Amino acid sequence: MFGYININQPEIKFKDFYKFRSYYCGLCSGLKRKYGNISRISLGYDMTFLSVLLSGLYDSETETAEFRCIAHPLRKRVKRVNEFTEYAADMNLLLVYYKCIDDWQDQRRISRLLYSRLISSKVKKIFLRYPDKVKKIQTFLSEQSLIEKDKDSALESAAGCFGHVLAEVFAYKQDKWEYELRRMGFFLGKFIYFLDAYDDVFKDAENNCYNPFFDMVKEDDFNERAEEILRVMISESASAFEMLPIDENMDILRNIIYSGVWSRFEVIQTERKTDKMKGTD
Repeated sequence: MFGYININQPEIKFKDFYKFRSYYCGLCSGLKRKYGNISRISLGYDMTFLSVLLSGLYDSETETAEFRCIAHPLRKRVKRVNEFTEYAADMNLLLVYYKCIDDWQDQRRISRLLYSRLISSKVKKIFLRYPDKVKKIQTFLSEQSLIEKDKDSALESAAGCFGHVLAEVFAYKQDKWEYELRRMGFFLGKFIYFLDAYDDVFKDAENNCYNPFFDMVKEDDFNERAEEILRVMISESASAFEMLPIDENMDILRNIIYSGVWSRFEVIQTERKTDKMKGTD
């Protein structure tokens, strides 16, 4: 369930795109410094979004520096590093670890098992740093796994568990913004879960894997109903987001939450329309 948070590049200003990328580079450098190069395999935009969000909400000193990256050696890059890129690095590795464990248990993907073992000693440091948060995340993921194994037909059950996981991740600290951050994370988590399910629904049917959309996938209006569910989820997340007094990065954040998160959905629909047209030829 990673890779569904993205920016809409055609609709973002160059200065905002480069600023977003500088947070991405800051997250990458944080992973390398704290957990070694192996941890950077897990890097994605999901927790970059969180670091941009928290940086815009809270006052914190941000270090900006130019550096050379081995992946892009011809031109210097800019990175932004602060307490929120550090936190996002921790949450990034933690969630990827659990995702690898889940992929091994469900699909017996040996590459996931190997990666989880490579980073397990590093993840233990995160357990010690956030014991209460990790315990809650473990509980929700365990509940989600049980629901999926039992193939609970209730649409909201497993999605709600993942919503609670992201709510816990988004709640950086206990303060006056905790409620809205949790609410934003909760509905964004449900959106991601449902979008992932929409993406995998036909593959899951072939493999007899759990998917919350099985009861509606054969209906003629399946795509419309799935899209409406996704719109409700992201609307609730955006409503909580707009309640936060964010001073910086607002254009970047709005680009992502109102537009970028739909990028994968649009790709899926295009692919399915193309497949359908080929099938009628």
